[in-house]
Amino acid sequence: MERNAPNGTVLAGLCVLAAGVLLNLLLAGHHAALLQAAGCRVDGVLAVTNNDGYYHLDHARMFAAEGMPLSGLWTGSMLLSRLLAFLGGSDIPALLAAATSLGPVLGLSMLLAVLPWAMETKEPAVVFLAPLLALLSPYWIGRTHVGVVDTDALAPFLAYASLYCVMRFSTSASRRLAWALGYAALLGLQWLWWKPGTFIAVGFLGCYLLYRPRQRGDLACKLALLAAIGCVAALALARVSPFAGWYDYVAAHIALAFGGAEGSLLSNAIMELHPLTLAQLGDRTLGSAWLLPLPLFGAALYGWRFQWKSLFLLLPGVAFGIAALLSRRFIPFFVPAAALLAAYFAVEACRLITARAGTTPLRRVGRYGSLAAASLILFAVVGVRAAQYVPKAYFSAADFALAGKLKQAFPPETTIWTWWDYGYFYRFLTGMPVYFDGGSQTDATCFVAAYPLMQPDRQAAARWIRYFSEHKQASLDLSQRGKGWPQYIAEYTAKLMPEGTGEPQSVALCLPGRVFTTVGYLYAFAHVFDENPPVVANHLDLFAKGDFRYDQDAGTVVVPQAMVDKGYSGFGSVLDLTGKEPGQFDFAVLSAPYLAYSDTTDFLAVTDGTTVRSVLFQLLGLYRTDPSTFEPVQPFGLRTGGLWRVHPARAADNTRTVE
Repeated sequence: MERNAPNGTVLAGLCVLAAGVLLNLLLAGHHAALLQAAGCRVDGVLAVTNNDGYYHLDHARMFAAEGMPLSGLWTGSMLLSRLLAFLGGSDIPALLAAATSLGPVLGLSMLLAVLPWAMETKEPAVVFLAPLLALLSPYWIGRTHVGVVDTDALAPFLAYASLYCVMRFSTSASRRLAWALGYAALLGLQWLWWKPGTFIAVGFLGCYLLYRPRQRGDLACKLALLAAIGCVAALALARVSPFAGWYDYVAAHIALAFGGAEGSLLSNAIMELHPLTLAQLGDRTLGSAWLLPLPLFGAALYGWRFQWKSLFLLLPGVAFGIAALLSRRFIPFFVPAAALLAAYFAVEACRLITARAGTTPLRRVGRYGSLAAASLILFAVVGVRAAQYVPKAYFSAADFALAGKLKQAFPPETTIWTWWDYGYFYRFLTGMPVYFDGGSQTDATCFVAAYPLMQPDRQAAARWIRYFSEHKQASLDLSQRGKGWPQYIAEYTAKLMPEGTGEPQSVALCLPGRVFTTVGYLYAFAHVFDENPPVVANHLDLFAKGDFRYDQDAGTVVVPQAMVDKGYSGFGSVLDLTGKEPGQFDFAVLSAPYLAYSDTTDFLAVTDGTTVRSVLFQLLGLYRTDPSTFEPVQPFGLRTGGLWRVHPARAADNTRTVE
């Protein structure tokens, strides 16, 4: 099969751009209707569905309110926020309207990430198939559908465009300065868009160093580059600014992304940093685990054809694939290489199969027939999955209702105490400060947020929450971690004085329903500095009562089918908590797991000894509780979560220690 003329590849490129835009428009309309039906809206406007989207919205509102959406001090990773400020101003509905459509629009950049590399093959079929395959990647659709606002939408394009500039600079005999300037401009753009992308793009210079010198002065240039790298490394190790700061930034991100010693529990708590199996990688990248071998075969053919030039795509592609296996955060960077190599293998296989056909018409029929079959194999699963994909918002209609309740029931200066993945969300929708968010979660801040909820003393919890709400910069002595940590925290808590006689600070404890499904993480973070930190394990399950019945005399219990489906076949103790307090039970002699119920609630709880006495469990409303410290503004509901006003602890409890 003869190679095609450049005009054919240009036409194929134009066709794939048109097809990609049309597909994205159709999917965007479909996804918007599904999200509207699910109640994902604020004031009638479709809402942003992901956590980090509210980080950018919150900063966008700040930039717009200060009158400098595109001016003022520019720092890394703020370009998306400034773009939103420019488009939507400071009004919440206008910002949401501008933000929700950005995902599909910027998601089209995946076509541009693949297209230049596909055109290098001079195969129109590759030019058409590879970008579409990448655009319809299941993981990519999940990261760029309507409602998702994140830097992911442009990061793969910026990375592969930078890599393409390095490749052209290394292999071209002319216009090398233009490619170098293009690479430099892309580095600056990545610094403003997503700062870690800058360091990824700098790593692409390794391909230039490995590529055999072909142009005059290349060897000298490479030696100079190696010397510069050595100097920067030496200055970073010598703690010279700003090089030491760059090193610390990269090291911290690597530790978090790949579960380093300090970031392991945090990495485990962040879903996008979880590792993958090979089957999962193929499923999320190409729609099926069975298609994952195609990029491997394509890499072999691509390397055979392009020789040394192939290392510019293959080495980063392999690196991104390995990174994606270790942390799914890197799947978007693997998608372009995987889609291109899979399509390249399919097209090359068709060419090789039909190359020995007798006559030209027969070769042409065989070529188009085999290409049609190959396209069907590539797109059968990924196309169906794209059509059937249902976008899922991280935030429910009940979460938006809680935000409205917060604004209605609390003054604007209220500090909201909630788990970190709701920090940006509630700060943007209410305008109120939060204790911490998705950008300030560390082992220490997660401990501070989780500890008061997982210990049993409500007075101590209220005093702790109010203290750290007012003193956000207060720090704990982490040198005490280990065997003496529980005693240190007990003494630290006992020293927290009651507040003065002035106007008390307003503090709201907001725990959406999803928080109660992650008690394993709360408990782990509450003990993260112990001598033997616990592994993450489930400590609480909640179920609607349904047809629950308990006959204490007969010792029989009928539980809802959902509880049976979850795997519960028996219980150590069945506890009627109606009108009772935790102190009325001797849990040391009661067998776990505990099936707890109350006549005042419409749900059941299954828990264990780590959680049954905790403040978090008390807030469920199964026990009889005193509202003097945690006053219910919206009592806990199985689907809605709850909202409480945190009152100052009584002075009489000043010296009480935590058990």
